[in-house]
Amino acid sequence: MASLARQATVNTVLAYVGIGLGFVNVVLLYPRVLAAEEFGLLRLLVSITAVVAQVAQLGLDNTLIRFFPYFRDPDSGHRGLPSLVLLIGLAGALVAMAVLGIFHGTFTRIFADRSNLYGLYGLYLLPLVLSEVVFILLRAYSRSLGRSVRPVFIREFGLRIGQTLLIAVQLAVEMPFSTF
Repeated sequence: MASLARQATVNTVLAYVGIGLGFVNVVLLYPRVLAAEEFGLLRLLVSITAVVAQVAQLGLDNTLIRFFPYFRDPDSGHRGLPSLVLLIGLAGALVAMAVLGIFHGTFTRIFADRSNLYGLYGLYLLPLVLSEVVFILLRAYSRSLGRSVRPVFIREFGLRIGQTLLIAVQLAVEMPFSTF
């Protein structure tokens, strides 16, 4: 039980640090580096990725957490449950990616504006959705093993530090948006 309380405390601290870093990035740094439409595109891609990945992973994160205790057996690879969940999740991600690819033209018309940035960068959703689905499922596996700190660290702290470093590089060396 002490381990659970310690993990909850560390997760809370990491979440608050992540919120602080996210605030600094979004409110202070991004406006200095990106034009309003570029920042809007980034937010749009992140939002679409989050929604599509939740649908694409087919609820398998909760399935894994719920049924993992019945399959728990380190010697047999937990009777193949994590592999099966990851395989089905990847299939769901591939279907979602195919739908996004097929309807890219339609989405481009829906999100059309003066800059047409979605038309240029909308296909970046495909690898983003795939990586988000894999991350969601691996996070669920980690939680089912009782190790919840590492995924929270990666999501709340590592990702935001990476964004801050990318912004710092952008401030130091002028990069075009396509490289950013």
